[in-house]
Amino acid sequence: MSQNQLLFLQAEKKRKLLIRIARVLVLLGFLSLWEISARCGLIDVFFYSSPTRIARCFLEMTKENQLFMHIGVSLYETILSHHHARICADCLPALAVSDTVQCCGTGFCASQFPAKVSTCAAYHRLARNRNPDDCDRRYFRCDLRLYYQSVYLF
Repeated sequence: MSQNQLLFLQAEKKRKLLIRIARVLVLLGFLSLWEISARCGLIDVFFYSSPTRIARCFLEMTKENQLFMHIGVSLYETILSHHHARICADCLPALAVSDTVQCCGTGFCASQFPAKVSTCAAYHRLARNRNPDDCDRRYFRCDLRLYYQSVYLF
């Protein structure tokens, strides 16, 4: 390698070292400001705690083997709430509309549901096995519960 390349590599190493030092200093500055503001009462310790209390609690829970149990419970609650929200998001529109929404022959339902629920022609092909040509200016009942059942069968 040439002398210029070596100088460039040394300058890059210095720059990377300075960046690492600056990152550590920013982290330490943030943690120290957090600790000072928690001890002086500038922030509510109930909601934000302090870095030393968090580290102490972490070490205690690790020694007593409780940390993974608490993490497992939190993950279980998160997954359970996700599935609960998903079931509600899938079932509530179907229960709210039930048999009362009328579809026109142009292929669109009269309600303001998402595109996959609102197309009458796709609904009739999937849920009722009807020919799309049957949608000629007549009104069909859109029972969205059947629609959802037919979509989940795919």
